[in-house]
Amino acid sequence: MNRELSHPTSNLLRTKLLVPPIPGRVIARPRLLDQLADGLACRLILVAAPAGFGKTTALGQWLAGSGIDTAWVSLDQRDNDPTRFWAYVVAALQTRRPDVGATALSMLQAPHPPPWETILTELLNDLVAIREDVVLLLDDYHVVENRDIHEGVVFAVENLPPPQETLEAAEAGLPEEVSQPVIEPLTERELEVLEELSRGLTNPEIAERLMVSLNTVKTHTRNIYGKLGVRNRTEAVVRAQELGLLEA
Repeated sequence: MNRELSHPTSNLLRTKLLVPPIPGRVIARPRLLDQLADGLACRLILVAAPAGFGKTTALGQWLAGSGIDTAWVSLDQRDNDPTRFWAYVVAALQTRRPDVGATALSMLQAPHPPPWETILTELLNDLVAIREDVVLLLDDYHVVENRDIHEGVVFAVENLPPPQETLEAAEAGLPEEVSQPVIEPLTERELEVLEELSRGLTNPEIAERLMVSLNTVKTHTRNIYGKLGVRNRTEAVVRAQELGLLEA
């Protein structure tokens, strides 16, 4: 990866690390918020829409209602410099995890920095060492045109640690095949749907109770089946009870 370092990484504008305030009157976007919640099981979520469609506001709504631990960076054209870009990323992560990225930041500020992969490897190793998940949100990433930055982001995404939160059996001493954690953790919304499934509600009844569309309920149900490794509601409820997700 070719690179040119144009300036040191001091004097970052800290207001770029603040989540923008939500306007007093906003449009409700329940389906989008559900999709964002589902995306937490993935390493990357991309929200794309034309200018003025409320992407930043929607993300702010999602974060405000979810309690997700988030590191935010509001990007602009000046952030096409790789050193500046990654310095902001590290600074944002440090607002949530102060011990993350110290070595990477020192490398960025060195007179003769190592290759980007080396710097990002140090940053990723720090993320592996922490046990709590944090979401890094890069607002207005479309303004970034620098190829080195794109390649670095791809490298980081491909090598990110998996989500730290796993769902394990609640009781010790269960059979090995039962005590295995779910391959992917269920989202908060999927857990809500699972609870309603255990009560015997139909899909339309669940949709009405949770105030989501019928298709959204069906999607969550398919995801639950896939993550629990089951084929129907009965198996899902039994498996969830074995894992301690539902009371037996």
